[in-house]
Amino acid sequence: MNQLSDALRRFAGHRTIVIASDFDGTLSDHGPDLGAATPVPGAEQALNELARRPNVTVMLISGRRLADLLPRFDALAGEIITVGEHGAEWPGADREAHPYVDLLASGLAEIAADVEGALVERKQSGVTMRHRRVEQHRVEQLLHEAAGFLREATMDLDPAPRIEFGRGVIDVSLVSTTKGDAVESVRTSKGASAVLYFGDDVSDESVFEVMSASDVGVKVGVAQSRAAYRVEKPRTVVGVLEELLSLRQ
Repeated sequence: MNQLSDALRRFAGHRTIVIASDFDGTLSDHGPDLGAATPVPGAEQALNELARRPNVTVMLISGRRLADLLPRFDALAGEIITVGEHGAEWPGADREAHPYVDLLASGLAEIAADVEGALVERKQSGVTMRHRRVEQHRVEQLLHEAAGFLREATMDLDPAPRIEFGRGVIDVSLVSTTKGDAVESVRTSKGASAVLYFGDDVSDESVFEVMSASDVGVKVGVAQSRAAYRVEKPRTVVGVLEELLSLRQ
């Protein structure tokens, strides 16, 4: 982690910084039960302590809805910015569901109905199908059927939806906002000169691809990524956060 430690020292030297992170697979371990996901030990404490440092903004951004994400923490610091649905859901924003959400959710639910372990989640701006608990020999057919349905159901939509096949998940977003857009919005609003971002899945690449030379992108896991740095697992992310804490004393 020597190269990452060097990058952290440079990052910590910026006066105003943003530290942003995904949740599943980044601050929590991936497991068969999505509903049981919680932050790994030390993650919440490190985030809270960083959020209280001068000129430091901490941001959590997840594909989950905020109503699903926030109860997984014990007591997040009020200073932490939380964003759900891959950047589409901000606290206090009153939004109506996209008119195509019900159509896509019902279609995917019909495909998943006879597949043990498949789960479809309806959101305000899209739909997620999770298949991490599906037996491996069933996954390929499930993905094939889901992709065919989505292609046909959304062919007339303009703009076209964003469909991402991630780790054990298909994410369909009916709005153009990405995690990268959300992080850049916070960077601008806070006047930050550098961003540190942690992510493990396909949706996190939208952040890594817009990073500048002063930023630090950290991929969690072994999948291909545009991130310049890589750590093994969520517990290693906590170590990086704690290292940064000591650098911002």
